[in-house]
Amino acid sequence: MIVNPANMQIFFTNVQTTFWTAYGAAAPWWSQVASLKPSQTEIEQDGWPGMIPTLREWIGERVVNNMLGHTYTLANLPFELTLDVDRFKLEDDTHGVYAPYTQWMGLQNAKWPDYMIADVMRLNLRNSYDGVAYYATNHPDGLGGTFSNQLSLALTPDNFQTARATMAKYVSENGRPLGLSADLLVVPPSLEITALNILNASFIAPTLIGGNTQVGANENMLKGIARLLVVPELEFTGASTVFFGTTALTTGGPDPAKTWYLFDTKRPIRSHVFQQRESPVFVPRVAMTDPIVFDQHKFLFGSHARGNIGVSLPWLSLRSVGGTLP
Repeated sequence: MIVNPANMQIFFTNVQTTFWTAYGAAAPWWSQVASLKPSQTEIEQDGWPGMIPTLREWIGERVVNNMLGHTYTLANLPFELTLDVDRFKLEDDTHGVYAPYTQWMGLQNAKWPDYMIADVMRLNLRNSYDGVAYYATNHPDGLGGTFSNQLSLALTPDNFQTARATMAKYVSENGRPLGLSADLLVVPPSLEITALNILNASFIAPTLIGGNTQVGANENMLKGIARLLVVPELEFTGASTVFFGTTALTTGGPDPAKTWYLFDTKRPIRSHVFQQRESPVFVPRVAMTDPIVFDQHKFLFGSHARGNIGVSLPWLSLRSVGGTLP
């Protein structure tokens, strides 16, 4: 390829088209567990209610509930991804070897929220509005007690139903059930087959009765009771890819290969929040007079975006972190 301003304009146009085509064709999963919250400033301060009350019989004057009784602050953070193309290699490129890299760049930009949410989930990085870690055993319930949205159970049919029943028992501040029904099971790849058996199999092996292993199978009453989402990013075991504006985060805590999550996604909001200040922007540095082009014979293609991940109401999701795989 002859490198000159006219050809570089054509090259950049092709690169940009490839980037946005891959970006649009990607299938990120974040919207299944998180609500999108557009942001207009550097730091957003929101209000969250406690446990949502139910209607009461109107006797006397109205009882006013503070709808936004808890403050939640979340700062937007900048993110970037930059690739370089050596001018001399570009001149010798006759096979379009750069196109796949541009496609991957578009895909990674589309999955940017996925990586952030996966880190927040597996490392339990965010506190709820009540000041407690989002997945915790001691959330205030508004009645002077606490409730837990974190269990220590392996993923089995019985434990899956136990977790669903736990969510179904969450109550409002007047003691009535919130009416939750977990409709989404999220697992890492190591638990995919187990989850498929629980949610899709027509028959399932019965549990132990009187300490004796049973022979045969029963009709699977859990079939179709929830959707399944398998998230490879949840099984990541290295250091976190997200710094969240402070120091690099390291792994620790529960085994990500054995941790699973339940969500009620039918509510007006979801358990996690993708706060987006600026969606990905694609920028080239290809001018022949650009210092990096002139001095280092490199063309740069970069993207940047701004946002962060927050959490909403802790009773909308539950995770189980313990036990031994069956």
